Amino acid sequence: MTNGFDSARAKIGRAFEHRKALRLELKRYAQSKPYKEIPQPNGKTKFVLVKEPGEGISILSGEILYQCRSALDHVFFELVTRHGIPAVKNWERKCQFPLCTEQSDFPPGKIKEWISEPAFAFIERLQPYRRGDTANRLLRMLAKLSNIDKHRRLNTVVSRLTVRDTFRAANRSISYDAIHPMLNNGAELDAPLVPSDLVPILPNAVHVKRELTPIVAFDESSAGSPESCIVEGSVNQIPTLILGYIIPALM
Repeated sequence: MTNGFDSARAKIGRAFEHRKALRLELKRYAQSKPYKEIPQPNGKTKFVLVKEPGEGISILSGEILYQCRSALDHVFFELVTRHGIPAVKNWERKCQFPLCTEQSDFPPGKIKEWISEPAFAFIERLQPYRRGDTANRLLRMLAKLSNIDKHRRLNTVVSRLTVRDTFRAANRSISYDAIHPMLNNGAELDAPLVPSDLVPILPNAVHVKRELTPIVAFDESSAGSPESCIVEGSVNQIPTLILGYIIPALM
């Protein structure tokens, strides 16, 4: 019979399969050229969004979040059964991996009595209310986004734009990239110029190219700002955290 750790790993494997499909969806969106460059009378360039991210991105990211949240619940169920079945009626209904965003909510119920002390201590350190570590931040995101997707609606996603201007010295020996990350719809940029402090390093530099990269991010304030909740990064880091760190630590 499959135990909770095995089924959790299988669910993360499924999340990785959904991640492949999501990456293709994100790639198609980027290739659709969803931003338009509009020259302005003042010499600047305005970047205008002409195509919103498709619903498929929200659906696929929701599938990944579901598998990750479910994997944690399978792990917790295994911890409880190994420690000893609680003498509580309908304990299975309350048996889920705690992800508390407020310290006053932890621990929920009497779960401290349901698992070993080392497991409880480890799970407490992971809690989203701590906010001090990458793991805490990712699990806060998982708690908020999975709850929205499961019980309310699809998570809202928005498009941001990263602009990269490449300059090269006249002798082609040195190049420099000026990066303008996560620009909002309607943002304006000046004509590409080498920063003054780099002029001695890039003599007679010429502007080689300007690249536009659309970035899709979650726009749910409870989970964090779009700048901190980029879809592709989030759905890569969360399952990796569970598979590579949380499951081995609790086995």
